[in-house]
Amino acid sequence: VERSRGLGDVYKRQILASLIKLLDCRHLFEFGTFMGATTLLLAENSTADARVSTIDIPADSGEAEGVDSSRILEDGDSNDDYLRDQFLQQGARCMARAEPHTRAKVKQYLQDSTTLDVQAQNLSNQFDFIFIDGGHDFETVSKDTENAYKMAQDNAVIVWHDFESTIHADVTHFLKQHSHDRRIVHVEHSMLAFELLGRHRELLDIPG
Repeated sequence: VERSRGLGDVYKRQILASLIKLLDCRHLFEFGTFMGATTLLLAENSTADARVSTIDIPADSGEAEGVDSSRILEDGDSNDDYLRDQFLQQGARCMARAEPHTRAKVKQYLQDSTTLDVQAQNLSNQFDFIFIDGGHDFETVSKDTENAYKMAQDNAVIVWHDFESTIHADVTHFLKQHSHDRRIVHVEHSMLAFELLGRHRELLDIPG
């Protein structure tokens, strides 16, 4: 994984918005809707005619259990359990509060992303921006990434969240393996890593 000087992780929103605007992304897909904050960011920072698709489990797919939050900053599984519990309680509340014209840009897929059938659901080669921030275990990140390449247009960017996270080690482990034959760039001081596809790769070789 290469390192690119960049903004800190507190500027995650600015990094994502900058990629969308720089690459003029109009067909965006997000693995992991959660509360919809990033979904809203993608919709608000893309052009008026852009479309955002996002996938997560249905908010009514289980019963909230009031998970103990004492270890959510120490253990990845506890963190995921807590986030899942919050989602079951509240759903994508950020998108629910968005302006109607913003919500109209968004299509939600309510299913486990690992069951996504890209071809059957007509998602092949459809997207120029794909953000992977769903399940953090190795198998889920691997499956979401596999699908992302099937879903990507020739010229696209794939972005992963939680690289070098202190609690979601599987994401880092996967990307370090994955980068052996891929040019993955880590935005320094953040937990974002990305790969440019097609002609976008030329941007990494601009001198200066």
